[in-house]
Amino acid sequence: MRERRVVPFASLSPDTESAGHPAVDPARFQGPDERFPGGWREFPPEWPEQALLAREVDEVVADALSTLPPRQRAVVTLRDLEGHTALEVSELMQISIGNQRVLLHRGRSVVRAHLEEYFATAPVGRVG
Repeated sequence: MRERRVVPFASLSPDTESAGHPAVDPARFQGPDERFPGGWREFPPEWPEQALLAREVDEVVADALSTLPPRQRAVVTLRDLEGHTALEVSELMQISIGNQRVLLHRGRSVVRAHLEEYFATAPVGRVG
């Protein structure tokens, strides 16, 4: 196998800093007379780490839901993921409010156990 030289993506564009232009637009930072001079003017709506963690948690929840019996999975999905009320779920599934509550409790217990295991085994620094 023949070795190839790797060229960094950044090297393909002109070096704007050396051309007298900063790498990041100064307007993105607070000025000297503002509360936090040099600090970001506006934070991103979601930090990359938070987005990654949210996706990982979504996967844990999806995996947990896949282990539930169909009726428990339906109740937990309708209540917790889709936001339906207990009455709506009971009517949709044609079950009593009490039965809906039992199915929801059992399903949530399984999902909670999966999440507890996930967070208990999370490497230091991954969460938070």
